[in-house]
Amino acid sequence: MAKQTRKRREPSGLSRISYEKASTHCIEMTDLSLSEIPAEFLIKDINTRNPESQIARLATQFINENRGLLNDIGVSVESKYDGQKVFLRFSSSNCIGAAPLLSPTSGRVDYGLIIRPRFDWIGLGPMLSSMGWKIVPTPLRLPLVPGTERKIPPWVLASITLRRIELMLDQLNRNFSFIETDVAAPKGSVNWNEYATRRLSAL
Repeated sequence: MAKQTRKRREPSGLSRISYEKASTHCIEMTDLSLSEIPAEFLIKDINTRNPESQIARLATQFINENRGLLNDIGVSVESKYDGQKVFLRFSSSNCIGAAPLLSPTSGRVDYGLIIRPRFDWIGLGPMLSSMGWKIVPTPLRLPLVPGTERKIPPWVLASITLRRIELMLDQLNRNFSFIETDVAAPKGSVNWNEYATRRLSAL
């Protein structure tokens, strides 16, 4: 009797990101999607003895150190082992944006996660405008995501910059105070009549 092997079915909508793409230390995915990335990027030397056990341990540390921040942006992550490699499976919600991720080896922000809209950045702004929705991005008090300096859409920068300019202009008060005092040298507007008739005679 021949033995039949059952092939494991992947969940629908799952995309796997290659290790070459992950080597940029910035993970990109869309909202409401699943993405798997090999956890090899967490280990410094892939040629070490029994690397999969070290990768699995680092993947667990990576999840524990970044769970709180990922929850804030609606992303869940878990580690998976397919018999050959350890993967990190990210599941996003309807939240878009970017967040820095801590490295389990250095403790610094060495990685980042970008969640792009399914309609792409260019089409998202006009779509929300035509629907009458006003959504202003909220900047987080977090370090900059590595490798994303040029990936921020201009309309996102404009929405934040214009709002800050508006707040600055609202706080500007053009108040002038006039003070009259005797100084050793002329300063500001000099009342020469007062000086000639009263101050000069008192010298």
